[in-house]
Amino acid sequence: MAIDVLSDVLRVFRLSARVYLHASFCGAWAVDVADHKKAPFHVIVQGSCWLHFPDRRAPVALGAGDLVVFPHDTPHVLADSPQPPGPQVPRNQPASGIVEGPFTTLVCGDFGIERRSWNPLLEALPEVIVARHDDTANARHLDALLRLIVAEAGSDEPGGKAVVDKLAETLFVLVVRTHLRQQRAETGYLAALVDPRVGKTLQALHENPERKWIVEDLARVAGQSRSAFADRFQRLVGIAPLQYLTHWRMRRAHEWLATGTDSVARIAERCGYGSEAAFAKVFKRHIGIGPGAARRHALRSSAPGVRPAQDEKLLLDRQNRSRQEPL
Repeated sequence: MAIDVLSDVLRVFRLSARVYLHASFCGAWAVDVADHKKAPFHVIVQGSCWLHFPDRRAPVALGAGDLVVFPHDTPHVLADSPQPPGPQVPRNQPASGIVEGPFTTLVCGDFGIERRSWNPLLEALPEVIVARHDDTANARHLDALLRLIVAEAGSDEPGGKAVVDKLAETLFVLVVRTHLRQQRAETGYLAALVDPRVGKTLQALHENPERKWIVEDLARVAGQSRSAFADRFQRLVGIAPLQYLTHWRMRRAHEWLATGTDSVARIAERCGYGSEAAFAKVFKRHIGIGPGAARRHALRSSAPGVRPAQDEKLLLDRQNRSRQEPL
């Protein structure tokens, strides 16, 4: 069975999701949950609201059944009015008790997406994705999934939170599909995934990262001349084919180090390197720390009592220093 590149990327970059709010709001209200270093999303279950941005771009009207996602944690506020909410408007305060008069019900959550290194999928997504309830291309699947999420979020059944979070992970995939249908982009990673020529080569690279690929081999997979293929790949993906291969190998290696028990030498072999030293040099250049340190970092992060945010900051600092070093 041929590999699904989008699924492969989502798995390696450790997509996660959670729903943290299912509540109603009435009167003058605002919801502001940005700057969590994740990708917030909101489902308007009932009623309506307005989406505001601090840069004063035009507000966006949202209605029941609409979904809005912020892949890059863009600052935003949901509010009851088309006018930006002033400081006197209460933030993040759901209605309590019996709600009288017009109200809006929201389900809010966020997607956790690997951000600390190269992530072509995240880079290809815009600041905001709005999936409308009346978008006929997505209505059936998206509506069914949103209904399940809302039902579980409002249920007291055992395991309900786990169910909601898993459904939210599926929601992200449908959001990406929605964006693909809406935009039909001519360039970018998502355009590359659906391109009949470049898509084939991405699939080949993901299926066999250990192979000693050269551009001529990939051009044959694409059914193009070497120069035509190289130009097309660069235009769509943004980097050269063998650069992409190296990036992908290092991401896979990082995953194997974090979750598996293979030796560094075995992982180097799985990435197409005959020398452990050569692999370690490339790995450090791309990830910011050596293979051994990456494995120790993963073990610390999964140990009880570890503060993940602090550990993540340490890794980011090391990675930034590494990128400033001459190659």
